[in-house]
Amino acid sequence: MGVVRTGEDSPEVCPRCRRPTRRDFHFCPTCGERLQEVCSACRAPLEKDWAFCANCGTHREARAVLFAAAEPMREQEGGTLPTEEEGLASVISERAEEHNSRGSELYENDEFGEAVREFSAAVSLVPTHPVYRTNLAVALSEMGEYERAVSEFLEALRLDPDNAGAYLQLGYTYQEMERPQDAMNVWRRVVELAPDSAEAEEARDAMESI
Repeated sequence: MGVVRTGEDSPEVCPRCRRPTRRDFHFCPTCGERLQEVCSACRAPLEKDWAFCANCGTHREARAVLFAAAEPMREQEGGTLPTEEEGLASVISERAEEHNSRGSELYENDEFGEAVREFSAAVSLVPTHPVYRTNLAVALSEMGEYERAVSEFLEALRLDPDNAGAYLQLGYTYQEMERPQDAMNVWRRVVELAPDSAEAEEARDAMESI
């Protein structure tokens, strides 16, 4: 595993077929040799001496750990174990929830930068989870990274179009960006979606303040 440098001015080459490759390649495009180990959860590159992924915190041997832990289930469930895909999905989901929970704690303590890192890790593990993306967006907005926040809000709403809370927070972000009409539009959407909710009441108050 790994690439071979043929000289300062020469390209890296595959150790198996000796064809030119690149440092950012995980596999050789010519022979399929693995050039760089990647995280089984988020696919980020792993250094040789790392026990855990620096991007998401997943153990580099997540698959082996999963099935070692599942071994006692054999007798209890008649020898039936989850498939690799099902088991790995469970590990990834649990790891993502851990990152999200840590992010929420950090956010409550006004440690927004650290919260962004934790929420980002959760999103990298489960990119289709609208709550993780909404939490990331709110933390980004607190840091003044409004464009990134809007992008995350919109993706969260694409995944969950009826998320009144995400619309409410998106409105506040638009307000900080001095885009009052956009803020009004999304707050009206909150009222349409859940007219009797606490979010709708807050949206009405916000609209009256503009």
